[in-house]
Amino acid sequence: AVLKFMANEGCNRNEAQGNMDYYFRNPNDWIALRKEQEKTGIKQDLVTVDPVEAVLVAVWTGLLILFVQQFIARVQTGEIDFSKNHQFDFLL
Repeated sequence: AVLKFMANEGCNRNEAQGNMDYYFRNPNDWIALRKEQEKTGIKQDLVTVDPVEAVLVAVWTGLLILFVQQFIARVQTGEIDFSKNHQFDFLL
């Protein structure tokens, strides 16, 4: 798919790979992006990764994994008990 895109569009391998990655992730958004690029003449860079964004994604992913791991550990040890309905204990 990348080589075919390169041949049809006359672009380099990185640009073709970025477009195919974007297409396989969400074809409808890719088509809308292509139409917008054709209309405005402005090409969006799908190859370059912003280092700040990559670090933020890694940090948030790490925090989410830590939270899920702690939750699972507390369920396994019995600190969090789903067998009883404690939803309205604050009213007692």
